[in-house]
Order: sequence, then structure tokens, then C-alpha cells
Amino acid sequence: MTCQEKLDLIKEYEIEASRSKLVFLINPRSTDIYEALIAWESTTVIFPGNDEAADDIDLVGLWSLSSFDMKEYAIILGTTLALAIKRFNQLQKLKLVFPDGTINSQCSSLIKGYIQKKIIDILPQKK
Repeated sequence: MTCQEKLDLIKEYEIEASRSKLVFLINPRSTDIYEALIAWESTTVIFPGNDEAADDIDLVGLWSLSSFDMKEYAIILGTTLALAIKRFNQLQKLKLVFPDGTINSQCSSLIKGYIQKKIIDILPQKK
């Protein structure tokens, strides 16, 4: 089994297990989390997806195989390195981001709604 195949299995489980964790994203004050998720998807991540994975490797082990530049993430997020690290650790702990540069698929629909609202808010209203 490759690292990517192993990660895909873990993602399936984590997506089901994380539904209750998504509740806090509905809070209107969670915009910083949305922005952190969007920034994660835009960050260059190197993940050895085609390499063979150890049978007992878990998500922590897969994260140890992943690499990215936290400074790049901070720049994309538009914040300090310290705050970027804090946001990333929060997303990682909640298992909303994965070591291949993707996010929890349930977050994607919430982000789409957030982006649509932002666009509507900046567009001039018809009278």
C-alpha cells in the first residue's frame, strides 16, 4: 500500500469522525479558520504519495513524511509566523488538514459558502 492509499483510508475515517468538530466552523467568528484552510490548500506541500507505506503507519507518521514551508503558509495566510503556526496546529489537531496538502472534504462546502458570502458582501447591491 502506498502512502497516498494509506492516507486516503485515514481520511475516510477522519471525515466521519470529525463531523462534530465542524460545528465550530458554523460560528460566524470562525472566519480565521476558513482563511487558514484556504491558505493550506494554496501552500506547496511535498508528500511522498507513491512511496510504500509501513503497515502500521498512522496519521502522525504520514505527517512526518510531509514537508512544507511554514513561512510560505504564513505569507499566504497574511499573518505572522507565530500566528500561522498556531492556526496550523489547530487545524492539524482537529484533523481538518492532511499531510498531502488537502483539507477535510466536509470543510470544502463550508468554505464555498463562506467565499460566496464574501463575494456577495463586496458586490454592489442592485436597487
